[in-house]
Amino acid sequence: MKKGFTPLEIRANRVRSEKLNYMKTIMNDVNTVSERISRRGFTLIELLIVIGILAILATTVVLVLNPAQLLAETRDVQRLSDLDTIRTALNLYLATASGPTFPGGRRCTGPAVAAAPCAEVGAVISIDRTTAGLGWVNVNLGAISGGSPIPLLPLDPNGITAASQTAALHYSFKTTPGTTLTYELTAQMESAKYSNPTVGNKESNDGGNNDNCYEVGNDLFLIALAEC
Repeated sequence: MKKGFTPLEIRANRVRSEKLNYMKTIMNDVNTVSERISRRGFTLIELLIVIGILAILATTVVLVLNPAQLLAETRDVQRLSDLDTIRTALNLYLATASGPTFPGGRRCTGPAVAAAPCAEVGAVISIDRTTAGLGWVNVNLGAISGGSPIPLLPLDPNGITAASQTAALHYSFKTTPGTTLTYELTAQMESAKYSNPTVGNKESNDGGNNDNCYEVGNDLFLIALAEC
């Protein structure tokens, strides 16, 4: 019965063991390198995916949250509010003033030089903001019971100078003279959301005769189609 290994067998086993350890070391190195390569590739793919998602999000943000359009929409909201404020004041004037009358004629806050769309005979260009009858809304709002509800007449939010009240962005006011007491106010919208031809826009859905400006008042046909 064999009791042990011969020196030759011991040496052979030692060589075999060393070879196995060497092969294990090589395999471990290969696995390590493979893992590193795999990890690098996966990280690169992740990075590319993230970059792609960010690019899509950035494009979406620019399209949906266009800063220029947001500013234009803000100004349009101000225009809607301004005309509503003036309309409310004029309706109070008609309801509470003693013997209300309108002077008649057309007034525009711009352009600085009378030109289309404020070129009709007798049209006055004015950025006077006073409310006692000399402003661009030339009605004495001080005659309202309790006084004028607005301290100053608003101007188109494009700017408060004559030069900033342009043919494309201005307010206008027209009345029939005497005791007929009809009036119309207009403004132009500039954002895609509020201007024609966007579905649901303010310009073509206000009940007036011009689809390219916003009209309020008690006679939305006072201002001729080409003069808005």
